[in-house]
Amino acid sequence: MAELTYAQVSEVLNYNPKTGKFRWKIRSERFFKSGAPGGQLAAAFRWNKMYAGTEALNCPATQGYLSGAIFGQSVKAHRVAWLLATGKWPSGDIDHLNGDPADNRICNLRDGTTSDNMKNQRRYKNNRSGHVGVSFRGRNSRWAAYIDLDGTRRNLGEFRTLEDAIAAREMASAELGFSPRHGMSDAA
Repeated sequence: MAELTYAQVSEVLNYNPKTGKFRWKIRSERFFKSGAPGGQLAAAFRWNKMYAGTEALNCPATQGYLSGAIFGQSVKAHRVAWLLATGKWPSGDIDHLNGDPADNRICNLRDGTTSDNMKNQRRYKNNRSGHVGVSFRGRNSRWAAYIDLDGTRRNLGEFRTLEDAIAAREMASAELGFSPRHGMSDAA
């Protein structure tokens, strides 16, 4: 199936870049099949009465993202927000700067690489040190610091104290352009 165009999407959806919300537009009868019960005009009337002006692309998807369907094609709301705000589909991943995958305000979105997106991710729930990129090595009773970048893990060293390992990780994060919120917990 061909990718939807800006013209197609903007004809059926309104996007508010300040709230990140979408609403269905009124549709003319040309959007409906001629064999619809009662004809195209009746089908358009029924659809508009039920859906026009209602919120769109607000179905919860994996990991807190919002999604929906346009002309039968499943779409992610943050990608559609980028399309309607800029006139083109994103070239890479869309990163939610504040870490909230349901916040599709244009000021919260950036088009970037997977690596850019990973620099802004939350701390994993199974993290036991409380700090991203820091773990305890029981075999030698030291704290290890590391950072993952572009699919490669870089070891930053082993340290006697948790604080030293955290400091090494924070320095590497700053040098490599990681977001200040990288590694924060969901509650932060």
